[in-house]
Amino acid sequence: MISNLPLRKGYLPKQYRKKFETDSDVSITHTSYALYYLLSWSVKQRFPLIEEEIRDQVEKLINKKCLELGVHDLAVGINPEHVHSVLSLKPNHYIPEVVKELKGYSSHEINKKGEYFIDWTRGYDIRTISQKNLKAAIQYVKNQRKHHRDE
Repeated sequence: MISNLPLRKGYLPKQYRKKFETDSDVSITHTSYALYYLLSWSVKQRFPLIEEEIRDQVEKLINKKCLELGVHDLAVGINPEHVHSVLSLKPNHYIPEVVKELKGYSSHEINKKGEYFIDWTRGYDIRTISQKNLKAAIQYVKNQRKHHRDE
């Protein structure tokens, strides 16, 4: 009976669609995405707590956590009172969770040694970046130290 139905290309009759949507063995293997974000967050009350001595360490911690999460960290710019990062996320990443992990891990690792202390604000700022503007955003983040020194 199904063979008599006029089918559009890519169309599945209802009973087959339902099976496809609920079958746990079915996956989409050829997914393409380009999801780029400019993320920034600050030290509480914008105190300049990220001293020169730990700046590289904070960046390495952010890079390490991104690697663990499967997030592509394209650039990091760290100033004494805030952090900028250009990230490429997968469609299954949940932005608040990624940010929580980056902030929590970086401050925890710095603070546990007892030499330095970082306390991040609760919030953050995140913006989408088009592929067209990706290079400019990466340059902006990489030039953070110079940009803020000139202010």
